Amino acid sequence: MPDAYRIDEGRFIAESTITGNADAVTVNINPVVPVGKVWTILQASYNPSVSELKTVQLYIVRPNGLAFSICWPVAVTLTTTFKAPFITEGMELKLFPGEYLLARRDSATAGSTMTLSVRYIESDLPYFAYVDPLRPVVSVQRKHGLTRSTGGASLTGAISGERGGAGGGKIGGPQPI
Repeated sequence: MPDAYRIDEGRFIAESTITGNADAVTVNINPVVPVGKVWTILQASYNPSVSELKTVQLYIVRPNGLAFSICWPVAVTLTTTFKAPFITEGMELKLFPGEYLLARRDSATAGSTMTLSVRYIESDLPYFAYVDPLRPVVSVQRKHGLTRSTGGASLTGAISGERGGAGGGKIGGPQPI
């Protein structure tokens, strides 16, 4: 699947950090992905406000409330300075309209808050993708500069029954054999 964003949209990199309530077991990125947009999450990390050993998991939550786990539960000793990386460079994740990320820990530590940070690019969600069927043919013609009398690209020379050589015959009408 191609990237959801063009490289020049890298100018639009945004960051969001949300800290949940004390004693909570979940925290989510708010707001959700707007209508007509797609977010490409480049990085996501989680850390608590006090040192603790917890099992933490990251989810994509759909508009209908279904939550899909995007990583294995990780049991890790976390501190206020150590951020557990959930999505790292090269692991981009796409979120579509109405979706959001949610981090969940197995239990709360008294007084501890949860912080979820993400770095993302917001792009327009296209209505359709047009694939020009002639584009590969035109690209090959430009690359090799070879054409047959029919106008198609020739990568292997004359086809069985065709006469080789420059020109290849008249354009249109019956061709000599």
